[in-house]
Amino acid sequence: MNIQPGHDPSFLARTFWAKTGDGGSWLSLPQHLADSADVCALLWDHWLPPAVKSYLARTCGGDPAARALAVFLAGVHDVGKASPAFQVKGTPELREQCWNAGYPFELIVQRLSPLLPHGAAGQIALRRWLEDDHGWERAEANRLAIVVGGHHGIFPTSSDIRRGNSEELLGDESWQRARVTLLEESLRRAGGAAHLPTWRCAPIPPSAQALLTAIVILADWIASNAELFPYNDFSDARTAKAWELLHLPEPWRPEAATDDADTLLADRFALPPGSHARPLQRDLLDLPEQVDEPGLTIIEAPMGTGKTEAALLLAERLAARQGLGGVFFALPSMATSNAIFSRIKAWVERLPHPSGASAPLHLAHSKAGLNDEFNSIVHDGTVRDIDHAEDAASRARLVAVVHEWLSGRKKGLLANFTVGTIDQILLMALRSRHLVLRHLALANKVVVIDEVHAADEYMAVFMDRALEWLGAYEVPVILLSATLPSDRRIAMLQAYRRGRYGTTADLIEIAQSRAYPLVSATTSEGAVAVAPADDERSTVIRMTPLDDDLEALDTALDERLHDGGCAVVIRNSVKRAQMTYLHLRERYGDEVSLIHARFIATDRLRKEQDLLDAFGSPARAKARPFRHVVVATQVVEQSLDVDFDLMVTDLAPVDLVLQRAGRLHRHHRSGRPTALSEAELLVTGVGWEHDVPRFEPASTAIYGTDSLLRSLVTLGVPQPRLLTLPADIPELVQDAYSDTYEVPTALAAMAREAGEEAAMLRDRRQSKAESFLLSEPSDPLSRWAGQENDASEAKGRATVRDGRESLEAIVVRRFAGEIYEWGTDPLSADPLPQEFPPEPATARRVSTHTVGLPPALTHPGAIDATIAALEGNFFAGWQASSWLREQLVLVLDENCQTRVRDFLISYDDELGIVAVHDETGLS
Repeated sequence: MNIQPGHDPSFLARTFWAKTGDGGSWLSLPQHLADSADVCALLWDHWLPPAVKSYLARTCGGDPAARALAVFLAGVHDVGKASPAFQVKGTPELREQCWNAGYPFELIVQRLSPLLPHGAAGQIALRRWLEDDHGWERAEANRLAIVVGGHHGIFPTSSDIRRGNSEELLGDESWQRARVTLLEESLRRAGGAAHLPTWRCAPIPPSAQALLTAIVILADWIASNAELFPYNDFSDARTAKAWELLHLPEPWRPEAATDDADTLLADRFALPPGSHARPLQRDLLDLPEQVDEPGLTIIEAPMGTGKTEAALLLAERLAARQGLGGVFFALPSMATSNAIFSRIKAWVERLPHPSGASAPLHLAHSKAGLNDEFNSIVHDGTVRDIDHAEDAASRARLVAVVHEWLSGRKKGLLANFTVGTIDQILLMALRSRHLVLRHLALANKVVVIDEVHAADEYMAVFMDRALEWLGAYEVPVILLSATLPSDRRIAMLQAYRRGRYGTTADLIEIAQSRAYPLVSATTSEGAVAVAPADDERSTVIRMTPLDDDLEALDTALDERLHDGGCAVVIRNSVKRAQMTYLHLRERYGDEVSLIHARFIATDRLRKEQDLLDAFGSPARAKARPFRHVVVATQVVEQSLDVDFDLMVTDLAPVDLVLQRAGRLHRHHRSGRPTALSEAELLVTGVGWEHDVPRFEPASTAIYGTDSLLRSLVTLGVPQPRLLTLPADIPELVQDAYSDTYEVPTALAAMAREAGEEAAMLRDRRQSKAESFLLSEPSDPLSRWAGQENDASEAKGRATVRDGRESLEAIVVRRFAGEIYEWGTDPLSADPLPQEFPPEPATARRVSTHTVGLPPALTHPGAIDATIAALEGNFFAGWQASSWLREQLVLVLDENCQTRVRDFLISYDDELGIVAVHDETGLS
């Protein structure tokens, strides 16, 4: 029998459900809203860093008003569940309970309920309440309501709102009064009544709305955890117990270091006594005092000059000055992220902290499970002892830990200290679900991006938009590069300024500067440039042309390695590297090794470690060979601290050639063979016909004729010359990327045609990138609605890199009809289950055995067919594993072969993956 509906919180708590559990248990809507509000208050008081709270305070009417607003919004995020569209989804008992309490609905609403997600219902309810009960204008009300609408990670479109705005789905007047009761109770709980006029007048820009949405999402996720907030315990200590169990760490609270540069550098990086800071490092420590509002800082300096250490010291100083809670350090690839991880971890563990507290540290890429050092960090926030005997008595230290809750793809970036790939920054500018969490994670840190020149013109579209948003959040950003064209320097400075100040500035002097090293930084009026003193370290490299054939390569190596020495031959494509390796293997036997990006991930990691052990810095290298030739691709040009006596490289864009040259005589070491006592760079990959260059086809496909021709002309190929690094870097890079670079008459026609082709391709790629791009910070947050992109790591990476990264698949082997994990012996190992998921530890291990497929299978005309073919390897049980679901699987037979479309795919421990076409024999 229907009764008159009640409109007090206790009555509604007996009426509306919010969560259901096992055995018919359920959690009431008012209780879940109260839990979320209480969690939000704790997040604000104990977890958010001062910089984020300060930013919200400035944009939401002051600190008390901002805190109350966040708590209020968390307390009403699920108010849309007080609607027929949601309550009809309950069990028959819960539906009957709602009906008997005086809130009727028709069962046909079950079929219509997808038209009104509860987030959209909540957005409508909050907007109506602010308009009807408090006299707000619609635009004013929507500034708050959109946060409720987006609390599931994606914002409702205007059509979503129109489609669901019906009495059938929202309920009659009694339902609306119930929602008003919930809204008013949350307002009371948050202490928000006094702040309503302030909220109405505050600007609350899209950037603040995004941060508030992220905070609400976190509060909801924590309050939705039944282990923390059980359905059978409603004591007054409910929230306190949950918070203690969650054990979220407080934000890093760095203190401004007063030590001089020498002392600070030695302390943070455990340098030997007597070490001195370099000029660049000294100048960077003084930079925050020279600019009125630290924002974007671009550091252009030679390889091996301590840019990483300088950036970390600057980050510490900026975090202390602006109240930020951590650091995000990004690099171009997983390999370079792994290489820097141990250095960042060591720095984190040497940071002073008054209480010696733990510091959540996260490695943000899909192969983090392969990193032994990351896996060795204690999980769950448990603190372990670290030996700092030299000064443990005088200074407390942070301890790096992995916090269970601050991990995973969506929450891992929220850890205080994070190392990851540049994709994590680029994805900040890609419309995708739960994007606001990424924004919050980066808004509370100093962001450092190394090797920033690695972002091509397509990736630069996402980079510049990400910098706009970081500017809007007033986040300090530090960009590092040894070879940065001036147009990218200016574009990034202007992008940051647009986000922070809404304007650009006249930066002509900085654009024309060819000082090196160079530090550029935004200010409230524009930007400043500082040229640190040169530390007078230089390397003279004899650059020599080399004919593009294997016989010429043989002769060159034989002549130079007869008394020993370590050489690297860098090829621009994997296929070319494999062919070179096979040829040299016949000549040098075991004194040749191969490394490229298309080995199974576990094999590649082992090869990278072997590379560092043999050819790394004197402090790292265990046993440098008497004679060895490494054949490699671009994997050695970024952030790997390796040192060779001789280098042969395919022609590449000039900045990449210089990056590669940075691995030549990188360290001062005694005992180099006499024939290799002077650094020599042999440049190949170019043939000649009537004084016109013919570039190696794979190089042209990767870099384009225009970039290769600019590099050839700037370097003066095919004439020999001396390069002095770092002195020649700025001239070479700026000349190569100049709009008016000078071309010999014989190459004028070729240059003109190549330039036109490059411009068309650049416009096409930039237009494509813009179709995925997040709106500008000045645009309403409603622009985020619709057109959601897949934010899974693999597909997200493919989007922000224009598919330049190879498609990856998990590799397994089939024996006698059973499937086995890669690297196991079928005679002694158990087969993998196919109808149910493997054990989590096994599944995680299996997920790391991935390999990138060759371009012949992944170019735009082939990738869809390749994916369709691999989807035939579907193991139903694996879809229940968080490690394996939706992953492509490559099943190799007993001979490590399989067929994909018209290709024979094989894998070899020495060569990596090879694809041979049935008819053409091409890969």
